[in-house]
Amino acid sequence: MKLFRKVTAAALAAIMAVGAAPFSASAAEVKVPVNEATKYVDNLGAIWNLGNCFDASDCTWLSNEMDYETAWCGAKVTEKLIKAIKDMGFDTIRIPATWHNHVDGSYNISEQWMDRVEEVVEWSVDEGLYVILNVHHDIDKNYYYPDSEHYANSEKYMKKVWEQIADEFDDVGNQLIFEIINEPRLKGTNNEWWFQLNNPPENVVDSIDCINKLNQVSLDTIRKAGGKNKDRYILVGGYDTSVDGITVNGFELPKDTVKDRLIVDFHLYTKSAGAYKQAVNKVYDKYVSKGIPAILSEYNLDPGPNKYNDNSAKYLSEWVAYARERGISCAIWDNNDVAYKIIDRASVKWTQEEIAKAVVKAGAPAMKSSSSTSSSSSSSSSKDKNKSKITVSAKQDGFYVNISWNKVDGASKYRVYRADSEDGKKTRIAQTTNTATINRDSAVGGTYYYFVRSYDKKTKKWSDYSEPVTLSVTTKKAATALKAEKNGNKLKLSWNKVDGASKYQVYYSTDGKSFKKLSTISGSRTDVTVSGLNFKKYDYRLMIRPVDSHGNKGSFCKKITVK
Repeated sequence: MKLFRKVTAAALAAIMAVGAAPFSASAAEVKVPVNEATKYVDNLGAIWNLGNCFDASDCTWLSNEMDYETAWCGAKVTEKLIKAIKDMGFDTIRIPATWHNHVDGSYNISEQWMDRVEEVVEWSVDEGLYVILNVHHDIDKNYYYPDSEHYANSEKYMKKVWEQIADEFDDVGNQLIFEIINEPRLKGTNNEWWFQLNNPPENVVDSIDCINKLNQVSLDTIRKAGGKNKDRYILVGGYDTSVDGITVNGFELPKDTVKDRLIVDFHLYTKSAGAYKQAVNKVYDKYVSKGIPAILSEYNLDPGPNKYNDNSAKYLSEWVAYARERGISCAIWDNNDVAYKIIDRASVKWTQEEIAKAVVKAGAPAMKSSSSTSSSSSSSSSKDKNKSKITVSAKQDGFYVNISWNKVDGASKYRVYRADSEDGKKTRIAQTTNTATINRDSAVGGTYYYFVRSYDKKTKKWSDYSEPVTLSVTTKKAATALKAEKNGNKLKLSWNKVDGASKYQVYYSTDGKSFKKLSTISGSRTDVTVSGLNFKKYDYRLMIRPVDSHGNKGSFCKKITVK
C-alpha cells in the first residue's frame, strides 16, 4: 500500500483470541547460542526502515522513473537524513527496493535507478551503518509470481535481478545484507495474507514450494556473483514474510555453500502483546534456539491511520527488548506518513524522538563481541585493477573547482569523490561519462582531496579509488566591508577585493524589499561612483556581490543604508 504497510500473519487472529497465553520460553529459559551468525545479527542493533521510498511501485502517473523515489513518501533521501539515523543510535538501515518498474524487456535494470540506490547504500556504509537491501514490491505475473504456473518466468526474473544487484555490490563487505524477497505471496487471491496453518490449501502449498525454489536459486545466483558475495549474510523469508510462513510445514531454508550465513526473516504488525510474544517465541524455538539467527525486518502497530500516543515508546521498546533477549534484531517500519513516521525526511526532524530513543536503547547489541562494522569491508573495492591507470588533477577556477583525469580504456563512466583528508570519509560529488567535472560546493575554504573511480563496461566492475589529488581552496567570499561616501546626489561605493571575481554587481532598493541592479563593475576595480540619486525622496539600501568568469555568483554582502 502507498501510505500504510499491511502485513498480517495467519495465526495472529487465533493468538489474539487467547491474549497473553503462557509463552513457550520464559526469560529465565532463554539461551541464545553464540556463533558467528548470531553475533553478527546481535551487532545489527536497532534497525530503521526507509519505507515507501525506493520500494514505490506501479506509479502509472509518473513519466520519469526517478520520481518513484518520492512518489509515495514525498521526500528524497539525503546524506543529512542518513547521518541523523546514525546519530540517533540506529546501527542498521533497511532499504526496501522495487525493481520491475525499472527494467527493460530482458530484465536489465535501469542504470540510473541502480546508481541512485547504490548512492544511498554508499552513504549508509560510509556512516558506519549496516544495510539491508532487498527485492520488495515485485510481485507481478509478468515478473515474478510464486506459483507453478508462473514459476519459469519467476525464476528467470529473480536470477536476472539478483545477478545484477550482486554484481553491482560485489565489492561491499559484510556491512551489506541481501534480503531475497519481501512478502512473497499469492497476490490477488483469498489467501494473499491468510491461510490455515495446520491445513494450508493446495495453492498455498504450491506457493511455498515455489518460494523455497526461488530462495534457493536467488542464493545460488548471489554466491556465484563472487567478490564479497561469496560469504555475504542473506536474509530469507517464507510466505508473506510472516511467522507462519517460516514455521509452516513445507518451508525450507535454502542450502548454502557457506556455514552460518543465513538469517531468518519475518514481519509483525499488531497491538496485542500476547500475539507479539507468542510469534517471537515461535521463531526463537524453531530457529534461534538452534543457532539460526532471525531479524524482525518490519514491526510496528496495526496497519491503518493510527497515531502514536504517550504509551507508544514504552510499548514498542518492550517489543524490541523481548526480541533482543531472544537474539532477534528488530527493524521499525517508517513510511514518512502519519501512521508510522518517526522522522520527517524533508526537514530531517524527529517527529517521535521518544520512540526512536526507546527502541534504539532496547535494540542495542547484547553480546560481547569484537565484531563490528569497522571490521567489515567497506565499499572500497579490494581489487585495484584500474587504480594506477587514473591520474587526477584539480584546480580552482573562479569560485569552483575543476577536476579532470585521463581516459581509462574500457571505462564507460566515472565517479568523483571528495574528502577532507586522505583517509577521511569520501563523498561522491559526481558521476559522468566525461573525463572532467566541476565541484560547485567545495570552494568554502580549506584543503580537499579528490578521488576518481572508473567503471569497466566489460567486467561491469568499479575500480578502486585513484590516488588522491590535493587542492587548497580559497574561500568563496562575499564582498564585505561595503562603504559609502555621499557627495550631493552622488554616491561613492567601495569594497574589499574578492579572489576569483571577474566583476561585481551593485544592487539598490528604495523600499527595502525589491532590489534592482544599479551597476556592473569590472573585477579589477573595488569602487564605483553613482550619480543621479534623489536623497530628498528616498533612503537607499545597497548591496554587492562578486561574479566569477563563468558567471557563477557569490554571496551578497550585508546591506547598508544611505539616507
